[in-house]
Amino acid sequence: MIAYLIVSMRNEESSDYQLLIEEGEIIEEKKNTRTTNYKNGMTLLMIIMSFIPIEIPFLREIQTILTALLMCLPPPLDDRKAEHLNREWSIMDIKNLKSPFCEQRVENTILGYCTHKGLDTKNGKYKLMLIGNSWAANHATLFHEECGHKANRIVQESLVNCEPLQHTESKEVCAKGLKTFEMEVAEEKPDYLFIFSRFIDIGDPMPPNVTSLDQDPIYREMKTQLDLYLKAVKNKIYLMNQIARFDLKKGGLIAKAAVEKHKLVAFDKSLVARDSKMARLRYEKLVSECSKCVLFDYKPYFFNETTQTWRFYNEQQAGLTYLTNGIHLSFHGLELIRPVIRDICNSL
Repeated sequence: MIAYLIVSMRNEESSDYQLLIEEGEIIEEKKNTRTTNYKNGMTLLMIIMSFIPIEIPFLREIQTILTALLMCLPPPLDDRKAEHLNREWSIMDIKNLKSPFCEQRVENTILGYCTHKGLDTKNGKYKLMLIGNSWAANHATLFHEECGHKANRIVQESLVNCEPLQHTESKEVCAKGLKTFEMEVAEEKPDYLFIFSRFIDIGDPMPPNVTSLDQDPIYREMKTQLDLYLKAVKNKIYLMNQIARFDLKKGGLIAKAAVEKHKLVAFDKSLVARDSKMARLRYEKLVSECSKCVLFDYKPYFFNETTQTWRFYNEQQAGLTYLTNGIHLSFHGLELIRPVIRDICNSL
């Protein structure tokens, strides 16, 4: 509903703005002043809320709604407020990975295995499962809000820095992590499996002596792992395609750059720590060879086809970022891609 309101209000607001201009400058000025007061109040409230423990009931939902309102109410934030929000979202990043809907198997943990509470077990039709690295937890609340009405059970398994389709060589724990994913999926036998995973080694180049993905060791391992999951999934597997990796060291520069608007294309390029080209090629080939697999993609929301650059912030909102310094989707970023998840859930 929030995503719908954003689009609808933006459209209505655009025509309303034109009407006010025609009727006179004074009316337009009054509207801008009134909206600025609303926005200033909401921004201050969100900054205060960032310091409140996330365990307070409904805090996450309130933050999400306020973020949506910030996206659709003109005029834009100034760089000082945007920078403050960006910083607070990054400070609270790890705490925000813990969804209020998630009942952890191990108490006082943020990642790992959990089941979602608050579902309609009588009318919900499907057993859904999310697996991935911390991006699975990052999506948990949004996923519950959009898919919860279709589910009688939602299970989540997220392991830090571990990709469900390939062992991460730099993390020894991820060799065991693959076995954990396999075991949990085999045990749950979900109707639909969702893989939310930010790429790590899957984005590496092919070895020098390899010229095709069919011979690529990373791709072959991905295919082997996917085949294991397919045996346990009744209907379909949905896989998140990859976006470029954000340079977390430069997050603090965004608000100032967005307001100054100086060489933004070059600035956008400087924010990319790792390109997603190889990761995308592997995922796309994997899904093209799987009749039970569906690939969903956030690239249209983050990539400018004209400049051929990725953009991880909202220029109209003084550089309010879509990603945190922990390289997770911020509340602003989650609202941006909400329509993608909504469309998937409605199609089940």
